Amino acid sequence: MKSSASRTLVFLALIITASAVIVSAVTEEFGKPTPQPKEPVSIISEEGLININTADIDTLIGLKGIGQVRAQKIIDFRTENGYFVTKEDMLRIDGIGQKLFDEIKDDITV
Repeated sequence: MKSSASRTLVFLALIITASAVIVSAVTEEFGKPTPQPKEPVSIISEEGLININTADIDTLIGLKGIGQVRAQKIIDFRTENGYFVTKEDMLRIDGIGQKLFDEIKDDITV
């Protein structure tokens, strides 16, 4: 393997049933299945929740406890890792702990 090649390996498994095909990806880095989320549509939902998959930095700063640095970390994380599958994925971001997550979880969506 070339030194410039990615060290993360992706394995795909297909499970075929009578009416569906399910694709599951497993990365060496995290070692657990990564669900494939649907592409998000808008920044703010009909319920007034901020979509953390599409919100820009200014919208994210509107969340309690999220300043410019944390907002940029959210954007950087989703750029590097893809869309958030669940709100709880925010806990994987450095600087967002359970206390802060509990304060914003009712104001966000994926």
